[in-house]
Amino acid sequence: MFTVEIEKWIPRFLTRDRNCYALAKGIEAGLNALNRIAEAGLACLSDVETMPEWRLDELAWEYAADWYDPQAEIPEKRSQIAGAFAFYNRLGTVYAVKKAVEATFGAGRVEEWYQYNGTPYHFRIFADGSSMSGAGSLKLQRMVQRVQNVRSVLDQICFTGESEAAALITVGAAVTGAQGEIHALARED
Repeated sequence: MFTVEIEKWIPRFLTRDRNCYALAKGIEAGLNALNRIAEAGLACLSDVETMPEWRLDELAWEYAADWYDPQAEIPEKRSQIAGAFAFYNRLGTVYAVKKAVEATFGAGRVEEWYQYNGTPYHFRIFADGSSMSGAGSLKLQRMVQRVQNVRSVLDQICFTGESEAAALITVGAAVTGAQGEIHALARED
């Protein structure tokens, strides 16, 4: 942060006195020690690379991060929290919704209303349904509601899969909690 040089702040005639100079140097040492402690404390709060594990867990709680794994190794926790900073700076954007889809299903895309001639501020999601479960669909819906823009409306969640029948079976468990329509699409390879 900074280094205190006390001689710049006291009059020169006081530094000529031995006792006054010793007192000034003692104050200087104390202020520099306080500065180092404050710097270490601020790094603990703001620098992900030097944060202790307890602070990483605390940040995950502060962010209400559903995706955070408290049992993970420390480097993985650092990576998750570093990604959270960028993620939370983009809440309410298509990026945040896309990241929610990727976190739940690993792959997917978001189409905005102008890409499919929809109503303004509406969007739909296409996700890979081959590894989907009913719980995964509900998790996606909750995450999207949390990260989407307040004025945005989810029109559809479309799942792609190996076959339409397999996708429909996996979607069946999730239909009850849908905000919009849920469709299953066969993968065209």
